[in-house]
Amino acid sequence: MLTPAFPEVADHHIDSGFCERSVELELKEPHDLKTLQDLVEICHVVLLGYRSDALDKPVQALDQVIGMGMVAAVEMLLANDHLTDSQTALARTAYELTQLRQPIAFEPIASSMANPTREFYSSVYGRIEYVPPPLLLEDQSLEYSTRQVRYGSSTPQ
Repeated sequence: MLTPAFPEVADHHIDSGFCERSVELELKEPHDLKTLQDLVEICHVVLLGYRSDALDKPVQALDQVIGMGMVAAVEMLLANDHLTDSQTALARTAYELTQLRQPIAFEPIASSMANPTREFYSSVYGRIEYVPPPLLLEDQSLEYSTRQVRYGSSTPQ
């Protein structure tokens, strides 16, 4: 959910919009603010991607890393009934990343990875070329359940 004053960059929406809805609310408008309040009442998770006044000084270089950290935090919270909130910080994340002297080593699990392929489809944004998720489930390639919708076109629900 984004505000018209700070829309998502179109290329970012196209790149990361698989399996997502796109809602735009202007929280200065009473109707849109009420819509947000109604959604908060029924939702299981609220992700706040900005601190107060953060949009006055946007820091977007770490958005992707922070986003992954927020998803990991939500998974942790959902798995632990006694936890109620989690926080991430751009400065702390940047510090931790700059302290890495070499890439973190890991052993890939070859049997659960598909060979990368390029796929194409027609979208509301024109012809899209993408790489499907590289994971296999029971030896079957995974695919996105939905493709990108036009930015801001989803019904808040």
